[in-house]
Amino acid sequence: METVKRIACIKNPNGIPVRVLPNSTVMLLEDVLFDVTEMCGVSVCVDVPKGFHCDGASIPRILWSIVGHPLEGGPLRAAIVHDWLCAQSRTRSERRFADTCFAWILEEMQVPRLRRVAMHLAVRLYATFFWRPRR
Repeated sequence: METVKRIACIKNPNGIPVRVLPNSTVMLLEDVLFDVTEMCGVSVCVDVPKGFHCDGASIPRILWSIVGHPLEGGPLRAAIVHDWLCAQSRTRSERRFADTCFAWILEEMQVPRLRRVAMHLAVRLYATFFWRPRR
């Protein structure tokens, strides 16, 4: 059974409309522009298109008690942007940028520090040992 829900957006109080699919992934129901961060006079925005599928941070169930449920608000927002950027990444530098954006959004969403560090470390370890650039 599919569920439609809205998760709060960084800059959009109405939330991000997603459909939770039977395989526990989510699909965006409309295009979403994420304001990731602004620093040193530079804004980083990521436009993720309607229909994009995200697995919600790929957090193994055994770790949910430590880092939280993968479909929760803050981590899911970060995961949507991260998964989109990873899907577009062709180099290790681009992948590092995706991982950094993930960390920025977790911080912006006030995810507790220990949880943020654990989640960021997990994506960096995956990138280091398992990720392969798209061709």
